Amino acid sequence: MRELVCLGISHHDAHVSVRERLALSPGEVERALVWLRERNGISGTAILSTCNRAEFYAVADPAIDFRQLLGELFEFLKRPSPHEIGQLRSLVGREVVEHLFRVASGLESMVIGETEILGQMKQAYGEAHRLGTVSKVLHRLFQSAFRAAKEVRHKTEVTRGGVSVAAVAVELAEKIFGSLGECRVVLIGAGDTGEKTARAMFSRGLQGLVVTNRTFERAVELADRLGGAAVPLSEWRWELLFADIVVAATAAEQAVVREDELGEVLKRRGRRSLFLIDLSVPRGIDPGLARHDGVYLYNVDDLQGIADQHLADRQGAITTAEAILERHANEFVSWREAERRRSEGGMAGGPPRE
Repeated sequence: MRELVCLGISHHDAHVSVRERLALSPGEVERALVWLRERNGISGTAILSTCNRAEFYAVADPAIDFRQLLGELFEFLKRPSPHEIGQLRSLVGREVVEHLFRVASGLESMVIGETEILGQMKQAYGEAHRLGTVSKVLHRLFQSAFRAAKEVRHKTEVTRGGVSVAAVAVELAEKIFGSLGECRVVLIGAGDTGEKTARAMFSRGLQGLVVTNRTFERAVELADRLGGAAVPLSEWRWELLFADIVVAATAAEQAVVREDELGEVLKRRGRRSLFLIDLSVPRGIDPGLARHDGVYLYNVDDLQGIADQHLADRQGAITTAEAILERHANEFVSWREAERRRSEGGMAGGPPRE
């Protein structure tokens, strides 16, 4: 009988420098799902790849060495098979159920209770469904996770307040500058995380925003919605002459903000401080920039300190949420056991598609 399996890594397990080697771009996720769909012994797969986690879900034959399979997958993607695959946490059966429900509800996030992960999970499920890799069991699992997360959100205060990586980044900026009213921000990346970060900054008094993006039209659209200005990606570096804060929220495979391209700009800035927030995985800002005087670089892992404060504030709500998730997990496991018994009673007609 095939079993639920999850191999994954997150901010709980490894630094961003490790996670970025396992993160997949949207195009790589699509190719990976198609490749996994053709492997013998696997009846369903889904991939969740975000700035804080890379997780591979499957309904698979217990005899399959999933770590070896992922090594072969990375070779297929023409990427070096990272030795970090050996660091992936392996979950089986009910462990997968409980973990996915906690992830969907924001209990495994860097910022406890953040709601962005649920949208990312729905996108991951939608992509797998579009490509035909969602089996009956995975469909039931993800739909159950969505229902559990919805109940947690409505019946507890886990998600109250500004709970997102973007909100924490803004808190950090305020601790450094006091007020954002006089700051000028350059936002690199016009996706969901970038937009949320910019909106959070405007809610705290930000006046000056410049947006750049690989697709210039998207930068223009976001700048128009928020009341900022847009510049092509090829020209954004000179905006550093006037910027106080740079936020990178990209999906690029390599750093967009590179040390070897900013020497002249940094020299012209003189002694003015520059605050860099890198919300990208893989990292969008060259870590070498932190060596320069007056440059202060923070990546997603550096936000953990502020995130820990949110954890303490939500401890009571977390206990209530965990009780809700346990009930939903019990319901799923009961359904799964009933399906097992039904399939064992009808094996003469051939194994069901799980």
